Amino acid sequence: MRLWKISNLNLHVFMILKNINFLFELFVKKTIKARKMNNKNKKSYIKFRMVIS
Repeated sequence: MRLWKISNLNLHVFMILKNINFLFELFVKKTIKARKMNNKNKKSYIKFRMVIS
């Protein structure tokens, strides 16, 4: 019984860590995507400014 409880707890912790890892990866991918978009916007903004002036 006691052994079963310990293994069950380990499984629970493992699942939580897996979920955290998954969310973290998702977050990183989103921020990288957002940064790429921002860089594109900055470049087009600079071009736009050059055209105006």
